[in-house]
Parts: sequence; structure tokens; C-alpha cells
Amino acid sequence: MITGKIQDIVLGRSVMTKLDRRCGSAVVPPGIGRDFGAVTLDDGTILMTHMHTMCGDAYECGQLAVWAAVNGLMAHGAKLTGITVSITMPEGTPEPQLRELMALLEQSCRRLDIQILGGHTTVSPAVSEMIVSVCAEGTAPSADRLTQLTLRDGDDLVMTGWAGLSGTAVIARRAGSQLYEKYHPGFIDGTQQFFEAADVRPAAALLDDFDISGVKDVSSTGIYGALWEMAAAGGAGFEVYLKKIPLRQETVEICNYFDINPYRLESAGALLVALDHGGRFVQACHKAGVHAAVIGTVVSGNKKLIINDEETSCMEAPRGSEMAKIDWRNQR
Repeated sequence: MITGKIQDIVLGRSVMTKLDRRCGSAVVPPGIGRDFGAVTLDDGTILMTHMHTMCGDAYECGQLAVWAAVNGLMAHGAKLTGITVSITMPEGTPEPQLRELMALLEQSCRRLDIQILGGHTTVSPAVSEMIVSVCAEGTAPSADRLTQLTLRDGDDLVMTGWAGLSGTAVIARRAGSQLYEKYHPGFIDGTQQFFEAADVRPAAALLDDFDISGVKDVSSTGIYGALWEMAAAGGAGFEVYLKKIPLRQETVEICNYFDINPYRLESAGALLVALDHGGRFVQACHKAGVHAAVIGTVVSGNKKLIINDEETSCMEAPRGSEMAKIDWRNQR
């Protein structure tokens, strides 16, 4: 298998087919495109969890791992209760790097007003860089938004935030010295503020006022992956206009430099929303200071179409990680 999130076909035949549904309290069964697990407790409380794993150095993992985990819950209206963290480090990792990681994880939790509830920390010869897994926990106000998994023909598709923003920040941080040879250092260094744009709360807070049929956190999949998974979970297709997908110029330049696809790049802080009257939602987002755009439409059937001016193509299934295509041996 190739580096990155495994393909849907592999997930389906080697993971999903091995899962029995034994828990009668599960709100929805596990499935492709579903970001969370949810069970109803004896007192009626709906407990939600969402897991995210990332690799990198202490700074990258500390800045992004918590947000990538909690965004998958906040997109569905959950009230966060805390996180647990598993950390695996390479042999020889200096202890100050662990302290840096923990300080950044705690900083993110303070912004969210939640606590690190526990976890596990280990050193292993089997890894070459830090692996940080965060499990976010929260409660849902009701099951309604969790079971809205059937997309409606004709609904608008809205993207909040920017495609590839967090991936851009990571690449620029790792490859800054190489990028300085072509771009002004201020242009590249400015991407580091993108780490601070990983919070979906401002956009997620608006969703209760709209008739949504689907919502997807874009943190780890990129917008193309989010579209694919939302369609798989919702039983529909889509038509998306490529030039309407929000992209920062920094992302365009850096992706062109390394010949990678910005629409498949990690996008922490972005949401994909399917809803009626998407234009009104975009207006509400702009009023709240959130960048958003209608990028396409839900269609019946299973066609997944990307429209670029006069050219229309079928989206290919997500395949691996864009950042894995970069030769990092000469970076950092």
C-alpha cells in the first residue's frame, strides 16, 4: 500500500467487511466518509469520538494534531469534553522536543477550553519521526445532525476556509530554504500564520441555522478527498467548479513548485457543507469573518465531475498523500 490514507476500495474490503455491528447503542454504523463514532449512553447522552493521527516534528504535530481531531466533532455540533493523546517517538529524540510538543498540545486545548484526559507516550526504533494520535471526545445535542447522511439532489456545496492551507504551512516550514531561492522569504514565512487558521468553530457555529444535508471536515483529506467521502457517505454525486474552490496564492505557488495537487492537500480549518440556499450560508460566513464560497452542486447518481471552464472530467479516487510525493531528504 502507498503512503497516506488508504483508498476506499481497500478500506471497504479489508476493514469495513470485518466489522460486526454488536453495539445496539451506536447512533450510526462505521462507514466510509463518516468522521466519528457515536453511542447513546444509558442517560440518553450521545457520546462522540473522533481519532486523528499525524507524523512530523514536535512543532507540526503540536500545532495541528488537536485541531484535526476536534474539527471532526465540532463540524457535527458536538460539545467537546477532552482529548487523549498517544505519542510515539524515534530513538534518540531529545526530551526538549517532547516538552515542546506537550506545550503546543496544551496551548491548543486552552484555546478550546478542554483538557488532556490521558494518553500514552513511548519511544520506538520502528519509527523515524514523531507519530501523534489524538482521540477527541464530546457530546452531541441530538442525533439529528449525526444521521443526516443522505445528500439531496440540487443542494449547494459550500467550502469554508481555504484548500490546502495547513499542508502549505507544513511544506513551507520544511522546505523554506529551498523555496527562498525562488520566492521572497517574507512570502514563504508568511505561510506560518496558516497554522493558526485550523479552527472550524466560527463556521460550524452557523450550521444550526441552515438546512444542511451533509458536512465534512477537510483537515486530513483535502477538498477532493472530502468531496469523494461525502458523496460515498451520502449516496450521491456532485458537480464542482474548479476555479470556485478557494485557494491562497501561497498554496498555488508552493504546489506548482513541487508539482503536487493543492486540492488533495491537507486543509485543517476548512469545512465542506451540503445545504439548501448555499449563498445565504456564504453571506452568513462572510458576516462572521469566515471565508466561504459555493463550489458546486449535489447531483443524483454517482458521477463525480470537476468542471474547469469548458473542460469536464471525472474525479479520480483519492490515492495516497500529496506531501509524500516530495523528496524530504534534502529538506529541513
